Amino acid sequence: MKTYLCILSFFLSIVVANAQSDKAIFLHHSTGGAVFEGGNVTQWITDYNTQHSTNYSATELAYPNDPWGWENYPYDFWKLWVGGSCDNNLSNIQCFDKLCQDYELIIFKHCFPGAGIGEDSGIGDVASAEKTLANYQLQYRALLALFDQYPNNKIMVWTLAPLHRNATDAGQAARAAQFAYWVKNTWLTEDGKSHPNVFIFDFFGLAAEQSATPANGLQYCLKYDYEGDHNGNDSHPNNAANQLIGPLFAEQVVTALGTATSATENALSSFCLELRGEASSNTISYKITEQAAKTPFQLEVFSVLGQPIKTMVTSNNSGLITLSRNNGIYIVRVTINGRYISQKVIL
Repeated sequence: MKTYLCILSFFLSIVVANAQSDKAIFLHHSTGGAVFEGGNVTQWITDYNTQHSTNYSATELAYPNDPWGWENYPYDFWKLWVGGSCDNNLSNIQCFDKLCQDYELIIFKHCFPGAGIGEDSGIGDVASAEKTLANYQLQYRALLALFDQYPNNKIMVWTLAPLHRNATDAGQAARAAQFAYWVKNTWLTEDGKSHPNVFIFDFFGLAAEQSATPANGLQYCLKYDYEGDHNGNDSHPNNAANQLIGPLFAEQVVTALGTATSATENALSSFCLELRGEASSNTISYKITEQAAKTPFQLEVFSVLGQPIKTMVTSNNSGLITLSRNNGIYIVRVTINGRYISQKVIL
């Protein structure tokens, strides 16, 4: 199957070292805190710094919290950061601009009740706290417009935390998957613009059951092996999940901190990516047309769960990527001069 995508942007940016460089903050509630602590994220980053002579750091904060209350769904981040309900005098509800002053990378997630998405009753209302796909999408589009105003900062969002199969139903679970896939595959590309400072950590892809007919559990709910109690309905992943996902999250944090999201002053970055999957030979052919100096670029292949499959550096604008994997859906990302483009391909 052939896919084709282009990116064109003219931008002015100078990268300057400052107090927030190499620092990340993770805004979360209980599920995120468990992954951060149980997955030893801080220790993973410390070990990475020792091995690579870097100085990355990540801190955590339960956010939002009093006086806001214990809700952190798309509406709440929209209301705080776009709607103006934040307060820089209160760390639990501080504004996005203050976070950007203090940290290079701002990471946020929603607690698992956010996956309890109801059926749409209309076209959506950005100012509505009702959990529907239409409302969530409007709120995320408004947040993305905000993030575009801070090109020298990086933002990472987690896809939804899935619910325990005993705490939801098939309809809600399917809608949670639909929103997670939209965030991962469509949100950053639907407007035809580049958003190189925004990253996705696919927690839903890692923690939710993807099989339509699992041996145990229910599709798009918390994986059976990650349930703390098979007979209960607590949607917090167990420690096995935290220990597996924590290092993957830590790795993506240092990758984001180390990724250049702006080019040198007055740089023109423009390129198109054409992909074609060949199932019979387990290969993906690629072709890149760019308007930039010819330099080696990085080409990466990921599974739909965000797991790295293959990485290569090449100067060839066309060629074949051979995979030792089963047929399926893959994400190919090309990074040229600090700018990247990602595209889905079916093999």
